[in-house]
Amino acid sequence: SNPVLLRQVCGKMAECTKLDLYERAMYGLFAGQIGPVAAVSVTFHDFLWANYKVALLQRVLHLRGKPQLQG
Repeated sequence: SNPVLLRQVCGKMAECTKLDLYERAMYGLFAGQIGPVAAVSVTFHDFLWANYKVALLQRVLHLRGKPQLQG
């Protein structure tokens, strides 16, 4: 399993306009992209949780010395 490759593939899937908005949001979370998640966020809590999830992923990657997320 290659987590960097997984994030890259999920990032491409999150940008695919042929997918449902909620599928794109799910892939966006895995890739660390807030845009697709914000598109389906209904409440402030949804948006806050998504931002926290992306920030946490960035921090973990930083601590592990892994490549940072793009976008």
